[in-house]
Amino acid sequence: MLPSRPQARPVGFPHPARLSMRPSPRDAPDPSRCPMAESRDRIQDGLEIGLPHRYALWRDGLRTVALELRPLLLLGSGIEPSLEAAFLFPLAQVLHLRVGGRVYTFEGDLLWGLSGGVSLTL
Repeated sequence: MLPSRPQARPVGFPHPARLSMRPSPRDAPDPSRCPMAESRDRIQDGLEIGLPHRYALWRDGLRTVALELRPLLLLGSGIEPSLEAAFLFPLAQVLHLRVGGRVYTFEGDLLWGLSGGVSLTL
């Protein structure tokens, strides 16, 4: 009987995560600001934490049709929850169209928005 070898296991955090840190807003409009940090001329400082989840509905190599969900929390003077959801559709082998929306709270108000974009997988 041959001695068994322990299998190699991946090291590190097994799920993707994103940490965004943004400076305080200035008087001039800045398109790179967090959509949750400013709404109807109201500004809120804080730390936004999100954990993305991607569910592949169909896959052929790098071409994937998927549902992407991202629950988020904005920690500042209070806790503001939000949820982003989007569908990803393949345009080419490494190019995907992302179409979705976001529902979030801002100072107690429930707000929503739509989003779209193109992502490149390298």
